[in-house]
Amino acid sequence: MVAVGHMASGIAHEINNPLFLIMGNAERLEEIAQKGDVPKDEAIDISKRIQKVSARIGAIVGGLRTISRDSSNDDFVDIPV
Repeated sequence: MVAVGHMASGIAHEINNPLFLIMGNAERLEEIAQKGDVPKDEAIDISKRIQKVSARIGAIVGGLRTISRDSSNDDFVDIPV
């Protein structure tokens, strides 16, 4: 059980870090939008960062699914980087 607890802690850490980045980027996008003039380049940059860390979470979850059970018949959504 101790090993499962350590594993769960590590997984939570690996997922929480990119979620923190997503939240920070989403908040930044909201801040610049509230100013009324969203620079296109900045909005695209923030969007790409959100996509990148979302793909990281997808890879973590995909790895967990691979080791947890046979998921060969599951639908899979490919998140482009």
